[in-house]
Amino acid sequence: HLHPGSSRTDIARRTGLSRGTVSSVAEELDQAELIREHEAPDEEQRHRGTGRRPTLLSLVPGAGFAVGIDIGHQHVRVIVCDLAGEPVAEQWSRAQVDEAPSATLDLAHDLVLRALREAAVAPQRVIGAGIGLAAPFDPATGEIRADGILPGWQGVVPETEMRRRLGMPVQLANDADAGALGENVFGAGQGVSDMTYIRLSAGVGAGLILWHPRGGVIRRE
Repeated sequence: HLHPGSSRTDIARRTGLSRGTVSSVAEELDQAELIREHEAPDEEQRHRGTGRRPTLLSLVPGAGFAVGIDIGHQHVRVIVCDLAGEPVAEQWSRAQVDEAPSATLDLAHDLVLRALREAAVAPQRVIGAGIGLAAPFDPATGEIRADGILPGWQGVVPETEMRRRLGMPVQLANDADAGALGENVFGAGQGVSDMTYIRLSAGVGAGLILWHPRGGVIRRE
């Protein structure tokens, strides 16, 4: 996903697996139509130097899809994207979110179904959904801790509630953390090891991505 157009040798080097193992797994993924083989473009081949043009592997973008759910104070937005991170459908609605968790999550469910219909994507092809919520929550329990921010959501566990409604894996994140990760993977923060993301909306939020000195682990806060 992070390195489209990788050769089997590239993947073996990054994963520490043997080239034979990589080739075996790649064959299974190819038969399942999850990856595709293609040749390196001319410009990349010149950069690689002389020799036989390598066969590269990339995910098939339409082999799976993910759903993003953005819940603000006065809106709910849903987007469906493919495995390349490209949006294929979007739905948006005004909502009075602060005091109405159940109605808001019902609305999010309806918008997800509309977006999937718009994109002609069957629910079983969705690998999961992520919720970005403008409130802090307990990472151990998933319960919202939102006194003064989303007062009606105190004690609600949106991840569990949406999983029950959608019947698919769901992960909850603070909206500023989700924004930081999105910019680091797809946007202005690509290739940056330490960054701060500032979200200015109904309130002010911040997400940090810090390079951990031990093991090179990216940490989000």
